[in-house]
Amino acid sequence: MRNLLGSYLRWVCVALGLFLVQTLIAQQEKKTFTITGTVVDAKTSEPLVGANVSIRGTTIGAASDKNGKYAILANLFPGAYRVVHMYVGY
Repeated sequence: MRNLLGSYLRWVCVALGLFLVQTLIAQQEKKTFTITGTVVDAKTSEPLVGANVSIRGTTIGAASDKNGKYAILANLFPGAYRVVHMYVGY
């Protein structure tokens, strides 16, 4: 009886461990996000064409269009990121 109980507890612990590992892996999956915005001059509010917008620490980014608008489609782990804007010669 004791051997049977030990075997049962071992299988319960293995099943619980697998469940916890699966849960942790599921929480770490990447998700697709869309980041949109408009880059404008701080003084005149005119759109800035061709400004580079990127997510700091990644190679993901986009350039603003003729209206200063941009859209970044990013496949990232959930969390906090910084969006940076660069405009050469401005």
